[in-house]
Amino acid sequence: MGLTVVTLGGALAPEGEALLAQAGIKSVSTQPYPGKDEVIALLAQTQADAVVVRLVDRLDAEIMRASPKLKIIAKHGAGTNDIDVAAAGALNIPVIAAVGANAHSVAEHTIALMLGLAKDMRNQDAFVRQGGWDKTFYKGRELRGSVLGLIGAGMIGRLVAGMARALGLSVLCYDPTPRPDRWARASSGPTAWRACCARAILSACIAR
Repeated sequence: MGLTVVTLGGALAPEGEALLAQAGIKSVSTQPYPGKDEVIALLAQTQADAVVVRLVDRLDAEIMRASPKLKIIAKHGAGTNDIDVAAAGALNIPVIAAVGANAHSVAEHTIALMLGLAKDMRNQDAFVRQGGWDKTFYKGRELRGSVLGLIGAGMIGRLVAGMARALGLSVLCYDPTPRPDRWARASSGPTAWRACCARAILSACIAR
């Protein structure tokens, strides 16, 4: 009998579904945020071998026990806060996550938001759409020469730091667990968080 993968919170991308099909793996998915009873019933019915967690409130021990065949839990993302990892460990079910898979995208989005704020994009867009064309209305500024304060020198923080430095910003970082190799790539050096925030003209708080 083939393997069954249940995805909680929406089907995988077509490319992912195709890979499962090619491997002879049955794929079943739910709508976003399915109820706990629905998940338990589905896992019991399908006897899932693997669960992919996308959008679900919480994957706890009761849900995990619904399929005695459950061999692995995969997070479709980086954080595992919606999975009871300790319970999974007690049941000898490994939990894996796609750590860093979207880090570059998040870093780019952070830079885009910074540029949008610095260049007053929202107000400028609305002004022009309403027929305005007055240069004196422009309130934007350059990011070059500014100081960026980062809270956290994790993967996303370090990527943002590199992009910001390429734009001519100085970067300060605070991290509760500083590592010299991270500071060397991310900023001019570790900084107390109060000083980091106080000295940053435009600061961004980056989740680790």
